[in-house]
Amino acid sequence: MSSKDSKQIKVEAYAGYKAGETPRKVILNGKAFDVEMIVFRSRHVHLDTFEEEEHFKLNLKGFGEVNVVYKPRADVWEISEPIVPKKKFSEMV
Repeated sequence: MSSKDSKQIKVEAYAGYKAGETPRKVILNGKAFDVEMIVFRSRHVHLDTFEEEEHFKLNLKGFGEVNVVYKPRADVWEISEPIVPKKKFSEMV
């Protein structure tokens, strides 16, 4: 992921048996938004480096949906663009 596609953000997360387990609040440009709902969650492991990433699609109160990535080794949260094709499916076929 290139630096233009993502930027680091602050996230307050529930930490159960591991850090950064579930995001509760996202701070964007100094303003805090509560996580209303976790729409989607997935774990990605890069096979060449064994780096793990937790991908979340969050619905924030008063803001809307955002895509957030947590990198546990670096303890970094990033907001990113969704990884979806730019074309509609009907245009691809």
